[in-house]
Amino acid sequence: MDSSKAKKEADKDRKSVLCSELSAAIKRLQKQRFLLKGTESSESDEAVPEILEAIFLHELKNNKGYLWREIEMPDKYTLPEPSFWSFIEPLVSDEIKMQLDALRSSDSAVKRCRSWVRLVLSKGGMLHFLEDLQRHPGLLAFHYSPEALLRDIECSEVVVQLLKGLTGIEMHCDYTSSRLDSWEVSVLSLSGIWSPPSETTKQSTKSLQRGEDKTTSLGQASGVAVIHLAMDQYRKKVNSMSGRGPGSANLTDSEVIRTEYCDQAVADLTELEPENKSYNSLVRSYMRKYSQSAGRLEEDSDHVLLSAKQGRTESGIANDTAASCPLAQSLEFEIVPASSSVPVDTPFDATNTTLVARLVNERGLDAQNYQCAGCQRPIGVIFGKAKLCKFNGKYFCYDCHQDDERIIPARVVFNWDFRKHRVCKSSCQFLDSMERSPALNIQEMNNSLYGYIDELEQTRKQRVRLKHLKEYLVTCRDNPEVIDQFRKKLFYRSHIFENEHLYSLQDLVELHSGVLTPRLKKAVKLGKKHVLACQRCSQKGYFCETCHSDQVIYPFDTDTTYQCSDCKALYHVNCKPAKGSVCPKCQRIERRKKARAS
Repeated sequence: MDSSKAKKEADKDRKSVLCSELSAAIKRLQKQRFLLKGTESSESDEAVPEILEAIFLHELKNNKGYLWREIEMPDKYTLPEPSFWSFIEPLVSDEIKMQLDALRSSDSAVKRCRSWVRLVLSKGGMLHFLEDLQRHPGLLAFHYSPEALLRDIECSEVVVQLLKGLTGIEMHCDYTSSRLDSWEVSVLSLSGIWSPPSETTKQSTKSLQRGEDKTTSLGQASGVAVIHLAMDQYRKKVNSMSGRGPGSANLTDSEVIRTEYCDQAVADLTELEPENKSYNSLVRSYMRKYSQSAGRLEEDSDHVLLSAKQGRTESGIANDTAASCPLAQSLEFEIVPASSSVPVDTPFDATNTTLVARLVNERGLDAQNYQCAGCQRPIGVIFGKAKLCKFNGKYFCYDCHQDDERIIPARVVFNWDFRKHRVCKSSCQFLDSMERSPALNIQEMNNSLYGYIDELEQTRKQRVRLKHLKEYLVTCRDNPEVIDQFRKKLFYRSHIFENEHLYSLQDLVELHSGVLTPRLKKAVKLGKKHVLACQRCSQKGYFCETCHSDQVIYPFDTDTTYQCSDCKALYHVNCKPAKGSVCPKCQRIERRKKARAS
């Protein structure tokens, strides 16, 4: 009881430290920009993203669901490489992904995480990102423990309020640096995932104080640990460059001396390290010792330790498997074959992805053998009422279905139904995770919807205008900031002006509520105003190929112009080629091709 209370206090202190560090860094940045009138990049510009990195890493889980801070590294001086990219990737716009793909070492998840934080900060989008996370807390459950700062309502609100202090401040964050390939020690330490081996330094301090040097302080001992890490990395680097063993003869005398010095220093410090192991590492070591003595336990076994034995086995299968594993017998565990283990319905199951574009019907309890689709518990008849998930059409028990209500994407696309329906826990998590992902293509799923929903057709026209305007704004060299203003108007949803048929569930909800269309009109107005006023952009207009009028026309004026889909020639609506006739420019291109061929 005391240990759990102490753990809660430690978690609270960690979150308090993160908030305090962020507050101090933002205050320093504000002082430098507003009081000292500084505009160039400073240490405060780098402090803010590093603290945000620590916040995103706090209580992070890996892809297997284990907390990174509980994962044991090969030795105390090996830095872990956690990554929250799998969490944020579905939420990142295509434009930012393209910028990250262009980086060196872009395949590194750590590099992508660190570069993303700096890139979003520079664009002023971090505040909106965290506010969206607050509105959709279900996105965090799969990737963070309940004690994570991002899942703490009060602490996350504090972070959002602090980030509002960056409004009006232009951040200068370098997101292309090679030092972003790995995590900083300070970031891992601040997040609680890794910390210098303080116990080792305390032991070494005591031993030094008992010996000849009585002036060594704890700070000096901590320095010894840092030197240990640096020497270990240097030794690995020398080994990889020269090849120890047969190739060591190629080393110079000075390199050999430095390498041997590193080895000796590491060995001396290792002798001071106490036997300090975590609970999980002790259990694993005992299992290895037992397997060596019994010779029966195999690391790659086809059996899984599932649950404590409760006086029941499955028709002899468990008895046979338990007999082949003496460790399980001694610990009284029930063993089941991996083939008959409980299927886990994860929120990222491929089946859920196919259900986004498909309406499902319930098949009845008999199709599930009167078992819960999540945990295989008996349901129905005398075992309690079965609960239907309206997303996947399956039945679940009370634990796997807690009456969460969500909008079903397929019902929106096929029935224009925005009512919330009851779904199981796994479906709820999946729907929360894909709410902002542009996964719904109206043209492919239900193209006839444009003819029935007038507001959807009006939105499509606005998005076609935005698509044309984007081509002008991206190539404008006179005012490169205008494209960022344009994207901010659309909350950095790049799919809106890249494909007029792609929608996220959030887009459709906003469209139905009347929020999306006015926002698109404002973005069109901003882009059109720039093009007509900009000396460079205004020169990129067209002349009608039919009437040859002196009036300059632009493709984003879709109500008054028509553009050929093949050659991109532009005409007045009244001058466009008649149905069945060929575009004049297309005819010229065809004639030139034939002339070259002959």
